[in-house]
Amino acid sequence: IEGSLRERTQLYFSYVWKRKSGTDCSQLFKDLPLSLQAEIALAAYASMFKHSAVFESCDEGFLRMLALKVRTILYLPGERVLERGHLCDTMFHIYRGSVEVKDSVGRVQAQLREGANFGEIPMIMGYRNAVETVAIEACDFFVLDKTDVDEVLSHYKGMRHRLVREASQCIEAAYKQVETADGVNGEECVVDGTMEADEGCGRGSPVAAGGNNTSRQRWWLWGLLFAAKPTQTQFI
Repeated sequence: IEGSLRERTQLYFSYVWKRKSGTDCSQLFKDLPLSLQAEIALAAYASMFKHSAVFESCDEGFLRMLALKVRTILYLPGERVLERGHLCDTMFHIYRGSVEVKDSVGRVQAQLREGANFGEIPMIMGYRNAVETVAIEACDFFVLDKTDVDEVLSHYKGMRHRLVREASQCIEAAYKQVETADGVNGEECVVDGTMEADEGCGRGSPVAAGGNNTSRQRWWLWGLLFAAKPTQTQFI
């Protein structure tokens, strides 16, 4: 391996060592009973589900099983987290760092910071990405893959229908708000993990951080990141 690829590889392992000091956290609790492992996992990844419009109100037993499937992953500055046109099969929670969201012409439309989620609704609904997400700095993510979600769902009868219903309700609520708004003057939005209960969605949605925290801006961003009509594929 030579050149920039070698440098990026070295940077990756240097960052991993700095964060973990050679410890494989996934192996620390492997000898514990599964039930205890599940409780520890849910405690560790609670913010991921708390900030999700879909998973927030799910049963604790279901969330414990999902938490066991969560893994951590690192992206270096400038790396694409999600690529435009690809099927969205992963939910991301930003533990450290920030990402920017770019539209089809490469224009930055939003920034997501620590505590923010993206990807869960399109993952559940099976849509492709119409935008790309790029790491601004070194980012640590909690991630949950669709294959793992499907495996857990196979043990919970009726839960898949419930998740699809929740996702659909958020999509429809978001688009109703977006369609009645006149835009946000092209301003870039910044989103962190803050949640608000918004009328119509029944759960929470990201709140634009900074000085322009208006309802119109909030719903424009919510629609951009997570919502599309069933005939479209405008999802992260």
